[in-house]
Amino acid sequence: MKKIISTILFLSIVFTIQAQDEKYNKWSADVRFGMNKPVNSVSMTSGYETTSPLSPWAAGAGVRYMMNNKVGLRLGINYNSFTNSDDSKKFDSRTIDVNLQGVANLGRIFGFENWTKRFGLLTHAGIGLGSLRGVGENSVDIGDDKYISNSDDFITVDVGFTPQFKISNKVSLFLDLALQMNMKQQRNFDTFGSNNNIGIQGFNYMATLGLNVYFGKEKEHADWFYGMSENDKLKLRIDALEAKVDNLSKDIDANKKGIAKNVDDIKDLQNKSVNYALKSDLSKLNPSKVNVDVARELINGGYINVYFGFNKSQPNKHSLWAVEFVREFLKKNPSVSLDVIGYADEIGTNNYNQRLSDKRANVVKALLQKAGVTSSLYPQGKGVDRSINSRAENPRQMARRVTFRVR
Repeated sequence: MKKIISTILFLSIVFTIQAQDEKYNKWSADVRFGMNKPVNSVSMTSGYETTSPLSPWAAGAGVRYMMNNKVGLRLGINYNSFTNSDDSKKFDSRTIDVNLQGVANLGRIFGFENWTKRFGLLTHAGIGLGSLRGVGENSVDIGDDKYISNSDDFITVDVGFTPQFKISNKVSLFLDLALQMNMKQQRNFDTFGSNNNIGIQGFNYMATLGLNVYFGKEKEHADWFYGMSENDKLKLRIDALEAKVDNLSKDIDANKKGIAKNVDDIKDLQNKSVNYALKSDLSKLNPSKVNVDVARELINGGYINVYFGFNKSQPNKHSLWAVEFVREFLKKNPSVSLDVIGYADEIGTNNYNQRLSDKRANVVKALLQKAGVTSSLYPQGKGVDRSINSRAENPRQMARRVTFRVR
């Protein structure tokens, strides 16, 4: 029963640690103000031009929900005002549109956190419904043109990029650079001329400066959540393993009658936990990203092992990651010395197993040297590995190994 409870507790700790990676705020609201510039050659009537180079009359607001720290959705509203330049015929018009856009967090996708914690980048694209309306004089005849005050409805497609600067965990400053492409727009932005272009009738650039406000009880918003580093995840898992072994050790002191059984439970848990960590975590690590102190702890703690088949001196391919792990550690610490320790299972005579463990240690030493390791390596065979609990899962397979010790 204690084995089952211990296993359940261990797995619950592992999944709890993984779930901690997902704790971040997902909701935010934004407000922005800036400038716009319609494309005169496509979206304006001849003789009508907006203020050059940009018109200072653009604004917007929205709410955003991030499904994870890479993608989300934003519901927004945009407002644009268009007025004539000094060299243009007089006009005054407005557009307003409501849009739904998909958002991608390029900062997380491309790993900005590797070089900055303050700057981010979003990209967005979506579709909306809008309306163009003239303001001021409701009906003014200018030649054959007529200024309209009734609305001209259109469909808009928005695309853009949003560089961000993190001010605090709750607020960020951003610059949004966007292009609006309007379809079904019957009039030009000045409203004096008809737009007969096929496909897209209106092009409008927007450059706005604004603030994001983040909501939620967690420390970080998805825009700035990087996830736990591999080192931190590994430390938490090791701490969880050690905590479970400590709890079982306390059970021994509390119940003297169960000493023998509890000792076996501890060894069984240790062996299974190491095996689980090897299969589920350590083999997936990028050795170059593991902290040197953590790597040393893993090596000396017996977590880094090269395994062999029965009566074999060549390593199993699935465990060669351990050679790469040690190689990367020695690459960062070329001055250290390393014991390369070979073991065998109990099948066979002591002399034969001693020779086999020696051979395994020397094979792994040769692999490391072939991989470019220049550190001092000391291979040694220990014969049968009697530290493995015979009740553990696959004890003979676990005994056929080479492990390491940093001097």
